[in-house]
Amino acid sequence: MLADLNLTNLWAGVASASFLGGILGAAITGLIGDWSLKKEIKRNSYIHMDEAYNAIIERCTKYPQFANADKVGRYRKSFSGDELQQYEAHAWMVHNFLETIYDLSRGRFSDKIDSRWEYLFDHFARLHLQWALEADQPLEPGYLNYLKTRYAIEAA
Repeated sequence: MLADLNLTNLWAGVASASFLGGILGAAITGLIGDWSLKKEIKRNSYIHMDEAYNAIIERCTKYPQFANADKVGRYRKSFSGDELQQYEAHAWMVHNFLETIYDLSRGRFSDKIDSRWEYLFDHFARLHLQWALEADQPLEPGYLNYLKTRYAIEAA
């Protein structure tokens, strides 16, 4: 009878260990899968960001006046007609790029721009700030508020 009791306890222990092992294995698989998915999303985001940045650089080469701080700071006076439309399309492209950096950088622990993109973000945000602050620019309210808060002195 004692042997039967020990065998029963042994099988109950094995079953419990097997159950816990299955749960632990599923949890580890889930964590690895989540980590892998996040890494893939980040890699794809970086590829998209690199392509967007290259498109901006190409436009700056084609329209060097759009990289001139004096002209873009008073863009409505500096540009007119088709050139004004081209500048507004360029500024829109730049702020779309910056808004993506803003969205990807913000997380649970920080509202700071990712250090890998911070220099470019600051450069282009300052350069095209006036366009973003003009009335009726359809930018995400959180992003626009971030620009107003971070660059408030420059906008005054």
